[in-house]
Order: sequence, then structure tokens, then C-alpha cells
Amino acid sequence: LQRLRVKEDLQKVILAFQEAGQEIARALQSSDGSKAGTKNIYGEEQIALDVFSDEVVQKFLKQCGVVSLIASEELPDQMNIGPGPYAVAYDPLDGSSLVDSNLSVGSIFGMYEDDHFIGLKGTDQVASGFLLYGPRLTMMITVGKGVSEFLWNSDLGHFLLLRENLRIAEE
Repeated sequence: LQRLRVKEDLQKVILAFQEAGQEIARALQSSDGSKAGTKNIYGEEQIALDVFSDEVVQKFLKQCGVVSLIASEELPDQMNIGPGPYAVAYDPLDGSSLVDSNLSVGSIFGMYEDDHFIGLKGTDQVASGFLLYGPRLTMMITVGKGVSEFLWNSDLGHFLLLRENLRIAEE
């Protein structure tokens, strides 16, 4: 992240997602896809892993100390979690209904340098990205300077920058 010249406090938010992603990836390995007995704000039945993943993301965002406000697909409303310059919107486990089929799922997030969400647009984000839980744990992220791909290396115990400035080819 330093190579991408990301502000130190924004790095803390991104690292919180990397840490949460590792914990969610481990949980996915042994999940039986059981139902949680609850529904999200859209009326969709939650699996236990949805609830667990949201709790994990919340834990790491609180610990990073620079996020004031969060909004999640699993929460009925936005939630104040502490002082800090960032508001973060996320889906902790997008595609969770695919867990039983053993297909890839992910976590999606957008970060704003603000203390609210009302009136903000996607272009107001200071960073956004996703974690993909498949055969490998990868993270794609942009901080407004192209897209970078990171790969979790369990032997080294951290994410490695694989590629940067990724673009969709024009035909």
C-alpha cells in the first residue's frame, strides 16, 4: 500500500479489510451454509456466515480507529462506530447464497473521507474494492490511481502486490 502512496489513515482502513478477509476466508473453509434464522434489510434470509462476516468486518473497522460510520447490507441502518474521518459502506459476503454450491464469493467495500453517506456519489469515494474468496484470496483495490491486485500469501503472512494499473482493454 505504501507503494501506491496511500495516506496512512486510509491504509488502516484497507488493512482492516485485508485482516477481515483472512478471517472470513478461514470461516468459509468449514462453513456448512446453515441459516441464521434472520433476514437482511432487503428481506433476504441470511446464512450464519453473512452474520459472522459482518461481525468480523465491524470488529476490524472499529479496531483500525479511523472509521466513524459504517453501512452494511446486513445492518438495518448505518452505525456510528467511533471517531475518525472515514465512512465505509460494504457488503461483507456478496453472493453468500453460492456458498452451498462451492462457488466464489466476495466482500465489496467503498470508503469515503466524510462522516455521512447522504448525498455522496460513487465518484466521491477515496477508495473502493473487493476481496474474492476462491481458490486464492485476492484483493482488488483502487485509490483513484488505477486498480491494483493483491494476493494473500499464507507462507509470508501478508498480501503481495501482484499487478497494478490494471485496465480493461479497449477494442
